Amino acid sequence: MNILHKGCFFLLCLIYTIKISGQDNLLQNGYDSIRYDSLRIILEVMYDKDQNIRKLIYDSMETNPNENSKYVTQMISIDRDNLSVLIPILDTYGWIPQSEIGVKAGSALFYVIQHSNIELMNKYFPQLDSLSKIGEADRGQAAFMQDRLLMWKGFKQIYGTQATTSLRTDKSLVIWPIMEPDKVDSLRRSIGFELSVSENAKRLGAIYNPAEELPKK
Repeated sequence: MNILHKGCFFLLCLIYTIKISGQDNLLQNGYDSIRYDSLRIILEVMYDKDQNIRKLIYDSMETNPNENSKYVTQMISIDRDNLSVLIPILDTYGWIPQSEIGVKAGSALFYVIQHSNIELMNKYFPQLDSLSKIGEADRGQAAFMQDRLLMWKGFKQIYGTQATTSLRTDKSLVIWPIMEPDKVDSLRRSIGFELSVSENAKRLGAIYNPAEELPKK
């Protein structure tokens, strides 16, 4: 049993102990008695695993392409393990305010769900979005998830955060079509993005055409 599963088991045991001791009220009306210190440790480990494997994949694309597929397989396994631990936490506590667990642990919530599937993003995005509007979650991360949901549903994105290889026959990386390209950069600045869409596209090595249209169905 790895540290994530041990930590999750501890938390679930804690919840059960509180319930059978007749203290259900400790789990209601806020987070005052939740063991945020334990949650923070678990989530920060998740964050490191999620990001470290993706850095290995990115680095290997240039330095050692033959290792890339091995790292992708590892990433799939890590994502699955992270998700198996995170879902019981989210279903118990909801999307936890970052003032309670810290920015890094809060980012772990985002990355693990962002790297999951459309059903889970649909389920948890409203919680992330609500907290982002009161400063308890990262607004940029909420924008990323909203854009990804829109892209996966076949709609234009709002903030220009998403790029795909599905728009060109040569599989070039292209910024997914944007709803209001003339307003997108001001929208990005309003939530804290430093780069414009075109600047970010350059950073990604992606094509950006403000007039890009949705693919024909």
